[in-house]
Amino acid sequence: MRCILLALAALGWCLPGAARAASFGTSSALLLNDPMAVRPLALGGAYAAMADDAASINTNPAGLASLRGVEFSGSHGFDAFDTQQEYLDGAADLGFWGTLGLQAGYLHEQDTARDIWGNVTGSFQNSNLLLGLAWARGLAPGWNLGLGLKYLGESYDSLQITTLAGDLGLQAPLPFGLRAGLSALNLGASQDSQGNSLAGPPSQLNAGLSLPLLDNLVTAEVELQSLPTFSELRVVGAAELALPVRGEDHQLEAQLDLRAGFRSGLVQPDEPQQPSFGAGFELPPTYSLDYAAILSSALGTTQRFSLSIHFGANRAQAAPLDAPSHLAIERQGSDWLLSWRDGDRGLEGFDLYARSGSEEKKLNSSPIPTAHQRLHLKEDGREIRFFVRAVATDGRRSPPSEALIFTGSKP
Repeated sequence: MRCILLALAALGWCLPGAARAASFGTSSALLLNDPMAVRPLALGGAYAAMADDAASINTNPAGLASLRGVEFSGSHGFDAFDTQQEYLDGAADLGFWGTLGLQAGYLHEQDTARDIWGNVTGSFQNSNLLLGLAWARGLAPGWNLGLGLKYLGESYDSLQITTLAGDLGLQAPLPFGLRAGLSALNLGASQDSQGNSLAGPPSQLNAGLSLPLLDNLVTAEVELQSLPTFSELRVVGAAELALPVRGEDHQLEAQLDLRAGFRSGLVQPDEPQQPSFGAGFELPPTYSLDYAAILSSALGTTQRFSLSIHFGANRAQAAPLDAPSHLAIERQGSDWLLSWRDGDRGLEGFDLYARSGSEEKKLNSSPIPTAHQRLHLKEDGREIRFFVRAVATDGRRSPPSEALIFTGSKP
């Protein structure tokens, strides 16, 4: 974890304007303070490692690489100050070319103008407009890279502010089923309508670890979120419980998702603790309805609802993985190199099994990140059957490959 934090710190210092961000909950860039998408908002923003859908564009663009098919989502939110929030996101899997994501958000409220004695003198409109574009691609099994650009226009009575910012994200597999997520968000600069430079947007650096539990029924994440100077640091814990509903033929008919998060400041003692919670109901393969609420956010208590439409696989009914193929073995020095092919992207790795007689053994404790494995085999004439399963980042496993039979020096 220390290496992850150092990497994020270096990334933040390398980009101009990142260290000029305002404190958590005090920036006027209200559309950038908390996640606009419903699922990550319910998790308290702890989504850097867990991100795997169109909502990733708002929290860690690398997560877009795990999406299969096409997904669109629209949400409406409101808060204690009667601020209305609208948000749209969408993403499409382009195959070899990666995944492209789009987002648009709009925040508006009616405000009251007062003089220095507190007397009402009129009213005016405040608004924020957010437009964003992101791209992500899998680099290797389990490794995803994502980039994002965004425009934010703010209007507060006669004050106009324009912000251009970028996002960078990375996801990587770790031993024991852990998954790491790193993201640097809102790295950019702001200016007013006269061209004067202003303090930059609320830049944020996130480092998260997620772990599937109970046969993937629960996914937990712990995340550190910080400004580049580390003068303000908070920790977020979150969990998502998936409760599938299956019919008589064991086909998935629906899924209920329960989510909760809790974030607390580690450096600033007066930073409020912020619990969050939410739920989602999915009707695969097309629709899902989600709700989230976060208490004491920059906008007070915020609630959001969203409706998502999926074309292709979604997180409740993901596409089946193809079994690895073309297993081959060749001698390399005193060892043997077993290799195979697999066309799936967004994999965490592979599980390798060996069967001799009636005994079957899994040869790896954590998924193998490459499509080959070096083995030291005894050439005693025993017949050994090797087969491989692909492992997705969400814990799904493919059917076993066709067995490769090894007998002595003659595979």
